Amino acid sequence: RMFMEQPRVITTNWRELSPLLADCLQEHMDVIIPITGTSMLPLLRAGRDRVMLTAANADALKAGDIPLYRRRNGQFVLHRVVAVEPDGYTMLGDNQTTCEPGIQPDQILAVVKGVYHGERYRPVTHWCYRMYVRVWAALRPVRGPLLRVYHLARRVVRHLQKSAG
Repeated sequence: RMFMEQPRVITTNWRELSPLLADCLQEHMDVIIPITGTSMLPLLRAGRDRVMLTAANADALKAGDIPLYRRRNGQFVLHRVVAVEPDGYTMLGDNQTTCEPGIQPDQILAVVKGVYHGERYRPVTHWCYRMYVRVWAALRPVRGPLLRVYHLARRVVRHLQKSAG
């Protein structure tokens, strides 16, 4: 019976990420970071979710992968690859409708290996996660109206909860 070696993991926040990330990934450690912002809703929610990052082959990302990359202005971004082009990757947050083309391999720091929704962990290889990616990609042409309905429904639910409480 073979036993797999337990992965070495470190949990951190975005401010501490930059100086630690390269060293940890180079040492074959995965890094768990909390989600901030709203660009990856509905999959990833700030205050609830975290992602496990692992070393990425920056030249081998494919559509559907979620890399952590650094914009030229220094901002860290976690968006999904929607296209692989000769001049770089095109990224798009799940909660967005405007693509960001031209992301270069040298900007890629890591790639999401799995997602923690609260304490429940799902690797990106899980069938449920893969189904979400397929469905969300197929809905991309109508994403704008869908997102407007989603956000309206969330506001209505919050309003009803406040009224009842």
